[in-house]
Amino acid sequence: MSERSDATPPASASHWLRNLAWALAGIATIVGSGWLFAHYTGGIDHALDLAGQISPARWLVVAALTFGFYALDWLRYYTLFRLLGHRFRFRLGLELVAISYLVSSLTPSAELHLPVMVIILVHRGYPVAHATAATVTKSIYMVMWVIVAGLVGLRAADAGRVPAVIDDHLVLWLATPVAIVLLLGAVVVAPGPIHRWCARRLARPGGRPWARKVVEVIDKLPTSLAMIARSRRGMHAAAHGACLAFIGAYVAIGHVIATGVGVATDARASFAANAVGLMVSYVAPVPGSIGVTEAATAHLLDPTMGPPAMTAAILVRICTWYLGAVIGALLLMLELRRIGWKRFRGEAA
Repeated sequence: MSERSDATPPASASHWLRNLAWALAGIATIVGSGWLFAHYTGGIDHALDLAGQISPARWLVVAALTFGFYALDWLRYYTLFRLLGHRFRFRLGLELVAISYLVSSLTPSAELHLPVMVIILVHRGYPVAHATAATVTKSIYMVMWVIVAGLVGLRAADAGRVPAVIDDHLVLWLATPVAIVLLLGAVVVAPGPIHRWCARRLARPGGRPWARKVVEVIDKLPTSLAMIARSRRGMHAAAHGACLAFIGAYVAIGHVIATGVGVATDARASFAANAVGLMVSYVAPVPGSIGVTEAATAHLLDPTMGPPAMTAAILVRICTWYLGAVIGALLLMLELRRIGWKRFRGEAA
């Protein structure tokens, strides 16, 4: 992202503490999720038996919907880059989608998602400001529509099916994403303070070249964001349409799987369970929202969280998150090999 040397910067105490906190959060999440899955599915053998009840024809439908689900993630990027005047290849989109699921699972609030996406895009030839604007807007648009769908799902859910943890903490969970959406709006509507702040710093003599480069990117970012947010082109509407279709694909996958393993649910209940589950996956302060998303979805499908409901919730997450993250791990290793670990780490720091 910036013109730094390949030398890896020394790690500070705060850097080590942050990494330690991330590691502990990850371990706690994995251990807790493992207990949750084992307890509520009746064991892996029982879960596999339930998954085996899904017919091959139904699995084909799930596979097609899953491919569409990830392809829509590419389409969200494609529409935004077209608004910025760039083409965006399908293969690159799928690679970024998979990597994004991996890096978003490594920390409680997906802090690594933006820098990793931007670094890869810049090394693929996209300007820093445009790569940042497209990535930020893609995430914010998706979060906005996921929250809208999740709130509708909460209204559609039957009484007693919404977990207490959502009722008790929903406002707290939504505070940060809502603030980010409002901040984007403020930057687009009134970019003056950012430009003035950057102008003052660029006017100062001296300074490190990489620091000036960062300020120059920040100065250009509001213009790039405005090119997207103020656009009245059909491609802009398509970006929002891709978000809604993405949510629809997720709900459809959930419904096909849930009915396949024997959960007694209808379209309304499936929408409520999966729309709320998807919202939890985006806003819960847990690495990858592992465990909490499955628990919320299963509870909304069946308040007793019986084995069929929990198995269905886990299978949905395998299709729509863990599959992408596993593939993303392989693709990220290839990307690190191409860019170079020291250079990548230096640019991400």
